[in-house]
Amino acid sequence: MCITERQTVMDKELDYGQTEERDRKKARAGKTGTYIFLTFWALVVLFPFYWMLLTSVKSYGSYNAEHIPKLFTLSPTLQNYADAFTSVPLGKYLLNTLIFTVVTTALMMVVITLAAYAFARLSFPGKNLVFTFFLSLMMIPAELVMITNYATITQWGMRNSFAGLVLPSVTSVFYIYLLKENFEQVPDELYRAAKVDGTSDLKYLWKVMLPICRPTLVTVGILKVIELSLIHISEPTRLGMISYAVFCLKKKTETTRQAEISYAVFCLQKKKHKQLNRYQYIYYMLKSLIVMNTQ
Repeated sequence: MCITERQTVMDKELDYGQTEERDRKKARAGKTGTYIFLTFWALVVLFPFYWMLLTSVKSYGSYNAEHIPKLFTLSPTLQNYADAFTSVPLGKYLLNTLIFTVVTTALMMVVITLAAYAFARLSFPGKNLVFTFFLSLMMIPAELVMITNYATITQWGMRNSFAGLVLPSVTSVFYIYLLKENFEQVPDELYRAAKVDGTSDLKYLWKVMLPICRPTLVTVGILKVIELSLIHISEPTRLGMISYAVFCLKKKTETTRQAEISYAVFCLQKKKHKQLNRYQYIYYMLKSLIVMNTQ
């Protein structure tokens, strides 16, 4: 009887060991498949950046000579970077954009944080009415706000100045609403406990609310930086931004594109198709159509 029980126990232990080994193999296979999928997806996401970097180290002639795009280049060059920094004052424009973005984003974060905290935690007469008025401002088209801001800045004599660029961008109703909703998700018990300990509102905001809502703050900061990088100014010699530099570099390439279009049209009109082989002919025709459609 003892031998039978012992054998039964050994069989159970053996079955348990086999089950555990089978589970480990399944978990290992699942993890391997997950890593393979993540690696593939990472390559898909990073490929546009690789293609952008690869194109930047190709000369204009070698890039146009590739009728079938290649995933590598045997003759990389940094001439494109040198031309970019010498054609326009790119370094100055980058510095202007960096200073403007950092200052404006920092001021906006202070303004929207205080406003969102006031709407979320403080009690004052007409709070709901004022917040409803703020939300109604989101229905005004951005183009109308832009015209109003331009007229106001011009009347104040701040057009084409650093302060005239910063002031219209230091607040945002949408970001105040987003941050207020995030602040309201923090339990009220924390606020009451902080008040019992004698903590001021600013200290509670700095020590409790901001660390809890850090992901939302980071998201707002990233969105604001992307928004500010597209700002264009009418007096680029003094306060030019990176968007104006991109515009200037694009205009400089249009001369070469126009020459290619003119040559393709000339070959069509004069019926000198023999000057181009079949692939070159198709290439210039497609490129001409694309350029003409984008202009």
